[in-house]
Amino acid sequence: MEALRENVKVSKGLGFEGMGCIHPRQIKVIHDSFAPEADEIEKAKKVVNAFIDATEKGLGVVSLGTKMIDPPVVKRAEKTIHLATSLGLLSKNWREEFLKEE
Repeated sequence: MEALRENVKVSKGLGFEGMGCIHPRQIKVIHDSFAPEADEIEKAKKVVNAFIDATEKGLGVVSLGTKMIDPPVVKRAEKTIHLATSLGLLSKNWREEFLKEE
């Protein structure tokens, strides 16, 4: 199972979003390994929030700290947020909670 977990991590790093399995014991390992980790979720929240803030201000450029954020980065962050909420790792009201934290 550890070798499978490592294989999933490599696959995830290459951009894959899932994989097939041949035994039911593998399902949990695959699901857990493809799920976004806490640091990925936090980064995605910051990116999506920066994008929403910039859009609300009518800005065509999105920045996060000293980095410029382009549309593919925002799209990937939105995908991470969606996956995290669908897996119950993140509240559907995450943005309201995020804004309260700041």
